[in-house]
Amino acid sequence: MWGIFDRRTIERDSGASRTFGCTVETTVKSPGRLDKADNKQHHPTFGILDTCFAEIVMTDIKLIEAFVLVMKHGTLAAAESESNVPKATLSRHLLKLEESLGAQLFLRTGRRPIPTQAAQTLFVHCVRLLADLNAGMDEAKAVVQAVSDGMRGELTVATTSHFSTSFVSQIQGKYLLRHPGVVCNLYVVPDPTASFADDVDCYICSGPPEHPNLVARLLGHLNYRLFASPAYLIKNGLPQLPDDLAKHRGIVLKQPPKETRVVLHSNGESFTCLFDKTACTNDYWVMKSMAVDGNGIALLPDYFARPEVTAGMLSPVLPGWNAPPVPVYCAYQKQRYMAKKLRAFIDLAARSFAQIDSLQYYIVDQHAHDRSAALFWD
Repeated sequence: MWGIFDRRTIERDSGASRTFGCTVETTVKSPGRLDKADNKQHHPTFGILDTCFAEIVMTDIKLIEAFVLVMKHGTLAAAESESNVPKATLSRHLLKLEESLGAQLFLRTGRRPIPTQAAQTLFVHCVRLLADLNAGMDEAKAVVQAVSDGMRGELTVATTSHFSTSFVSQIQGKYLLRHPGVVCNLYVVPDPTASFADDVDCYICSGPPEHPNLVARLLGHLNYRLFASPAYLIKNGLPQLPDDLAKHRGIVLKQPPKETRVVLHSNGESFTCLFDKTACTNDYWVMKSMAVDGNGIALLPDYFARPEVTAGMLSPVLPGWNAPPVPVYCAYQKQRYMAKKLRAFIDLAARSFAQIDSLQYYIVDQHAHDRSAALFWD
């Protein structure tokens, strides 16, 4: 029962029996609701112990434990023997509980206290209260231990679009299988180097953000090379030498639209190629899509283009020439690395980076693409 006792009228008789009457107005709330439904109940003599039991919740739990001990074992001596709590302390707790409730719980005649009807009613509630309390404490203990262990709560990772679907989402999938108590959030950002948001635990990126106390753990390096669609190469010719690239259209990442340069290396030689006509975007997925659609030559990570190469949608251009390897980092604030859930994620990302090529399983459909292209260009 969910109830709030907001009005209580207690009338005390002056007789030795100390009988009571009680009128209680309760506001009952069902789980998940905030609306009120009034429920007035009138109780007979001694009903105060039944309907005003919420008063006990505000009472020292030791008083309730002392009362239950005496009720179970019959005498203060037996309760002392069971609990190692002195009889004087138990007696003091019982008197204080009676004072708190405004009800006599025992008739103190002879050496054995005799429970009143009020005590018998109260005992039923107290046994249930202590059982619920112990069950709740066990549940709270389990939750606290899990939180202290560090493998609960939320973990927020930010990265760029091409890392999100081709690497980070795969790592998060593995992570969740191992740590189901953690909720993983993945934010796709256009440029993680711009800032480090306070609600982000770590960034997977090629350039660490500028932020005080930032630590960047190197995960590995990515190889980049040029790719174009077979249709584009048939139409415009296959470059045989780096000099031939000047005659081709380039699809580049975040560069000015004119005179975009790409530096290539091969067997100790370097060559800076110039694309006269380019398309420019800030997203590798857009670059790859434009290359697949035959719009030009794009410089892409090997692992990122692998599915399209395997499917015959892209072909390497000048396969003996590569761009300089690009480092990939996991950047995080130093103090946050103390969290076990973050350490576990970073360690998993570092171990998995060597398998990044196999993690990229994006599937292209050659026939669907051909049908789409035919409809678009008709």
